[in-house]
This record gives sequence, structure tokens and C-alpha cells, in this order.
Amino acid sequence: MDFTDEDKEEDIRHHEPMLYYSILSGFKAIKKECTISRNDMEDVLDECLFDWIEMFPKFFPENIQKKVEGNRQQRRLTAKQKK
Repeated sequence: MDFTDEDKEEDIRHHEPMLYYSILSGFKAIKKECTISRNDMEDVLDECLFDWIEMFPKFFPENIQKKVEGNRQQRRLTAKQKK
């Protein structure tokens, strides 16, 4: 099955709202007002598409759980080293 440019664009457009709400959450976490509008997402995604694709899987539960477990192990090691 061959994908047209329109098919590829449609696939990428699904990433725009996910990127926007991720950015919005980041601004909220640092208690600042978001300076990027939802309408800007196509341009933002054009600029950072490869970075976004690389980090996108990190948002899924199995990766979050690995990070939490890694942080717990690091805290235990740090606590042991302080003794």
C-alpha cells in the first residue's frame, strides 16, 4: 500500500494536539502562561518533528514505570552512600 503526501500529513496532524497539550502541561508545571497557541502547532511540529517522534514513546505508561523504578533505585543507592 502506497501512502500519499496527504496520508502522511493526516498522520502527522494527529500529533499536533498531543504536542500542544504536552507543551501546555509543561507551562502549567512551571507555573507560567503558555505563549504558544493551538493554531501554531503545525509550525512548531514542523520545527521539532524528529525530536518529538524520539521522545513521544517516553509518555507511555511502561516507560514512565521504568523511570519511576529507576528513580527509586537511585534514591536507595544515594541513601546507602550517605550512611
